[in-house]
Parts: sequence; C-alpha cells; structure tokens
Amino acid sequence: PSWYNQIVAHYTTSIYSQGREHYPSFVEWFGAEWERFRDNHAISLLKRYEDLPFVESVDIVNMHSFETLRGTIENFFCAELKARAVCQALMDGAGPSKTNQGKDHELERVVIAAALAGKLKTDISKPLYLNRIAGSLGAKIKVMLSSSSLPSSSSPLPTICVDKNMTDEILRLEAKYERLHFREWHEGQGGEESLRRAFQKAVRRKFCVYDV
Repeated sequence: PSWYNQIVAHYTTSIYSQGREHYPSFVEWFGAEWERFRDNHAISLLKRYEDLPFVESVDIVNMHSFETLRGTIENFFCAELKARAVCQALMDGAGPSKTNQGKDHELERVVIAAALAGKLKTDISKPLYLNRIAGSLGAKIKVMLSSSSLPSSSSPLPTICVDKNMTDEILRLEAKYERLHFREWHEGQGGEESLRRAFQKAVRRKFCVYDV
C-alpha cells in the first residue's frame, strides 16, 4: 500500500481531480501490478545482486526489528552500518529535509469521484479544499462506525478487496522469507500463526477500498 500511496500522491490534484486520467483504487492498481511488484520485492532483488560477479555481499535489513525509539534512518546508520559520525549527527538533530512518509489517499479518491460525478461544487483541484473535504468525510465515517446501529463488522460504504488468491500468495511468500532470512525474529514474534493473524488484520485494514 505505501508504494501505491506514494505514486498517487504525485497525481491527485494535478491529474486525477481534474479527470485527466482514471484514479485507480489500490485494489485496481494492485491487481494490475502484482506480478511486477512481486518480482521487484527485496528478496527477488537480493538474488539478482548475489548473482552479480562484482557485488561482494548483500544483506537484507529487517525494518520490523528496529528499535521503536529511533526512526528508520537512525536505525539504519547507527545499528546496521554502524557509521559513528553520521549516527552522532542524526542523534544531534541532523536529518533529511524531506521524509518519505506514506499517506492513505482513499478518502481523497472518494471525494474526487463525487466531484467528477457532479456531486460537489468545490474546486478540489486545490489541495487545501480537497484535504478539507476528505477530512470532513473521514470524521463522518468515524461517527458512523461508532454508531451502535452499525454492526461492528460493517463499513458505512461498500468495499472491495484484493483478490484472495493474491493475498494468500503474499502470506505464503512472507512466511517463507521470514523463516529463511529472519528465523529467530520470526519465531520470537510467534511464528507463522502470529504472522497469519497480523496479516489477516492488515488485509482488512489496508487491502480493501471503498467501491466507488
């Protein structure tokens, strides 16, 4: 989902909100890009680099094992590379001017669909207005979710999810790669059963979109 969110962030107000291109949902995008995404996963890249004669060594970093009190950049330079000078600079407050942070754009996609259907008069090509309406929609959905009249398993809007065959394949590969490359960490987290429960929760939260 983070890869998709970073991509659509560049197109939301300049392209999608003006109807110049179809705004694909995550489910649409993933269905079309799954094989390419799988083949460019870190494990696939590891094998390619290992086969290159001029590459001395390749390591995979398990970001999930990073200390929670440090950010990704700090963990990478301090714990993995052990670059003392850079680590100290980061601890002293240095850092990149921009960070690569993911953002869920699903509410913005719903607002854009409504606007293009003639349901809104606001000029959503302006990020301020688009964010404001999306925030208002999100607040209303939270109220609906907290309503006692709505079953806990229901959504206030119809949803569609990534094909189960794809999510089953993702889970299978994730379990395989964790056992192969991070066995101690994998078992310490509760093994495959714990991974399955966490993944099923993530599927409901991140692999489903509003059907608009």
